[in-house]
Amino acid sequence: MKTVEYRLSITRYEIEGIPLYVYAPLGNDSSQETISEVLPLVVVLHGLNSRKENQLAFSLRLVNAGYRVCTLDLRGHGERRNEDTDFLRLHWSEPQFAPAIGRTIIGSVLDIVSVVSELGVDRYYIAGHSLGGHIALLTALEDPRASAVCCIGGSLDLSALPTDPDRPSDVVARYDPVRRADALARKKVLLLHGVDDATVPITGAWRLWNAMETSGNLSLHSFFRTYPGIGHELAPVLMQDCIEWLLALNSDSTPNFETL
Repeated sequence: MKTVEYRLSITRYEIEGIPLYVYAPLGNDSSQETISEVLPLVVVLHGLNSRKENQLAFSLRLVNAGYRVCTLDLRGHGERRNEDTDFLRLHWSEPQFAPAIGRTIIGSVLDIVSVVSELGVDRYYIAGHSLGGHIALLTALEDPRASAVCCIGGSLDLSALPTDPDRPSDVVARYDPVRRADALARKKVLLLHGVDDATVPITGAWRLWNAMETSGNLSLHSFFRTYPGIGHELAPVLMQDCIEWLLALNSDSTPNFETL
């Protein structure tokens, strides 16, 4: 039986009513915490109808690689139930769903920016799965401190949504990363997507990647990887490839992606 031992500190905070955890490595002396602000911070976001605790496995892998990790509940999720929580469990075609997820997306971006400010860092990475990946992309567009973003199975294809700005359902369409592909291409972006994803079809990821490539501003540090045989799950290979990419960014090298 293979075992992995993690030595880390887990600190719970509540910032402006937002519950979150910060994971950080411990030093060789178990009695002395060595949470250092010089360690790179990775904000990790969960998916739709999930919660921060479900990102523990990913967080532990990141800590083992030498990062601090911040996980928080998106609006309407986990400890942050609100008037939209039940609507978020509806099918996307239900009229209450689009406005609810729009408020969740917009509010969560604002929350992440506030949390990072309170943590006092001037640069961080952000990664998310599913809805968390979509929100990670939008946060990177809004916050210049987010120097790199990894979207795992979260490139939502919003092209079919109505575009009338006076309709509440359009709030999601206004937050389509493809419409800002030029700005996103200037960031360091990693898109990871399972080919067999039936929840968030890979067509959305291709749509975004093609728009970024067409912009002519694509960063040399940006990559799009697809995974045959993988659906919407946050599979270990996806987590590990994200970590390999982050480590390569720190050393200004090309990531040694695992080959399926």
